[in-house]
Amino acid sequence: MVVVGGGLSGLTAACSAAGQGASVALIEKQAFLGGTTMLATGTIRYADEGDGAGMVQAILDEGAPFREEGSQFPITDYLDAIGEVSYKSTAIYNAAGLNMLPESGDGARPYVQKPDTSGKAGGLYIKQLEPYLESLGGTIYKSSPATELILDDSGAVVGVISDTDTSKKTFNAGAVVLACGDFARNQELIKEYDPESAGNFTGTAVGNTGDGLVMAVKAGAAVWDDMFSMGGAFVFNPYDSHRAGMKASETLDNSLFVSLTGERRIKENASSKFVQAVFINENEGDGCWDIMDAEIAKGTEVPIDEMVAANGGARIAYQADTIEELAELTGIDPAVLGATVDRYNELCEAGEDTDFGKDAQLMVPIKTPPFYAVRSYCVTRGIAGGIKTTTSAEVVREDGSIIPGLYASGAIASRPFYGGAYQGAAALSVAGNMGYIAGENAAKTALEK
Repeated sequence: MVVVGGGLSGLTAACSAAGQGASVALIEKQAFLGGTTMLATGTIRYADEGDGAGMVQAILDEGAPFREEGSQFPITDYLDAIGEVSYKSTAIYNAAGLNMLPESGDGARPYVQKPDTSGKAGGLYIKQLEPYLESLGGTIYKSSPATELILDDSGAVVGVISDTDTSKKTFNAGAVVLACGDFARNQELIKEYDPESAGNFTGTAVGNTGDGLVMAVKAGAAVWDDMFSMGGAFVFNPYDSHRAGMKASETLDNSLFVSLTGERRIKENASSKFVQAVFINENEGDGCWDIMDAEIAKGTEVPIDEMVAANGGARIAYQADTIEELAELTGIDPAVLGATVDRYNELCEAGEDTDFGKDAQLMVPIKTPPFYAVRSYCVTRGIAGGIKTTTSAEVVREDGSIIPGLYASGAIASRPFYGGAYQGAAALSVAGNMGYIAGENAAKTALEK
């Protein structure tokens, strides 16, 4: 069998399949493995054997603010599926030497684990799983993008073609797993499937241009109607992909966020998920202007003077002696921004944010010149959505029938697992646990042939 994609989902699928006795080839578009997993913090949902329901309930409880009333998402059957196998995925990671430990310290969540490290752990999964797959007999082909699925006369998938400028490889297989990520690097596909996200910057892997989605659709796969961009941290430099996977935004909670037209819409210390939701900008990067005065600007991670001096391209920072001048630099109507700042200062002086409920200790007036405006972007984690599968990772057609021999896992088939926004530790949970399911079931199909 063949696994397409060398991130966490693909590697877990390949290890799962090899553990079932299947002969596995993993093909990767890039010259290196990892995908978006390389930028991840490394946290993943898990449960001990027989306690999958507890993990699912924890996800539902934590995600309550992100569920849209009346929505079918998240679809509990899919969460149940990953809950039931999560201990098996963990066994693979421990066997590969990752030493998975429950999340600890302040803010630790139940049913969340990560490799034993104090830093970002996404890259550790790849570092350990690559040699582990090879020890199980799996073969890895890098610089080998999948370009076409091979179908037989019945419509079943029986292999993959990798056609590059320098070589053409044909992989005949009893089953294929697509684990090749989302399509957030392909603006044309975003305009087609998730137009609200057009223009966004993203921290998804550079190779995530939707190749797998296009191939699956050509083979008859159905796609989800309501895909959405998975919000990440708010950043001043939209090309800082590493920052996209951080828990905290680069913006300052004690500053003032205004839309590109100058209105305040939310408390600034709200979760970046909610901030992103109110600052969605049509056909350009989602985000806002972060307004600061001289005192507040002392708290920026990168010195404010450096940001102003480096102003250019997508990284934009302005300095002005008055709010009116600042508005003109940003393209905002001075009257609108002036009124917004006046209202905000009024709330600060009163000591209570009766408009949006921001914590009182963070209410600092904008009054000491010079004044600053820094363009703040939501660098997304990618697109939740993709192709439709069963809870067994089988790819399905629009009528619900299964495409024999074709499976998918990870971001390419992720919509059922999310409500209205991204939840922490979700991406790797979907990738790893659905990867296990895809690999296990694809192996059964391949071995039966």
